[in-house]
Amino acid sequence: MTKLLVHKTNNKFINNIDLSSMDFCSKLVVDTTNQLYKIYYKYQFSHAIFVASLFNEEVNQFILEFGEIVKIFIYNDISINFPYKKNISGIIQKDKTESKNKIIALPKLVNHEVFSNSNCNRINQIISFLDDVDSIPENLNKYLYPLSKLCLKLFNNDTIIHPQNLGLLSEPDKASLLQQSDFYLAITDYYVPEAWACGTKVLTIEDLDSLKPNRFKSSKSFQSYANFLKVLLSDKK
Repeated sequence: MTKLLVHKTNNKFINNIDLSSMDFCSKLVVDTTNQLYKIYYKYQFSHAIFVASLFNEEVNQFILEFGEIVKIFIYNDISINFPYKKNISGIIQKDKTESKNKIIALPKLVNHEVFSNSNCNRINQIISFLDDVDSIPENLNKYLYPLSKLCLKLFNNDTIIHPQNLGLLSEPDKASLLQQSDFYLAITDYYVPEAWACGTKVLTIEDLDSLKPNRFKSSKSFQSYANFLKVLLSDKK
């Protein structure tokens, strides 16, 4: 069976890999700092996903030494121009629309084991996750305290200071909030697939006056993390 090592860090892609069931591989999601070689000799993994923002000399050296033995992928979470080394099988990143030159475009994925419609009683509130933004958009300010009494709760970005930003959440916490809330505010489309999977109505900032979805009024289905990895790790590619 395929043995997969995943570089542990707190982001959506890695967290959902960790939370997904995969019968086609054995996965180990761990912090590899100062123990990468020890893990390799003990676990003998055949594939690895390293995270660009966590790169250090240990990872670079491992790629140079074992890149022809271990099938190595890089999750380019910081969108750097990564050197196309022959020892790397692919570079996964979400800011490309098509795959080419070892760049693997990350499609919209949903972990249905975590994000699903529980059909529970919902609260008339709007929630939004700030994972993928650097600041609160200027056109959102008029819907926030003290200019508005709209029941809008923000989460998951500790660099944005605001009374309505209520702290960090795990992926299961986000799913629970989506399942309990009438609306999800999509500042970006980063969590739109998860909101749809939970049966939550998706609004844009422009929809906040009417509370009627416009851009995101028709839901779609998306690939699972498990299926994405099954294809990624396949030796038939």
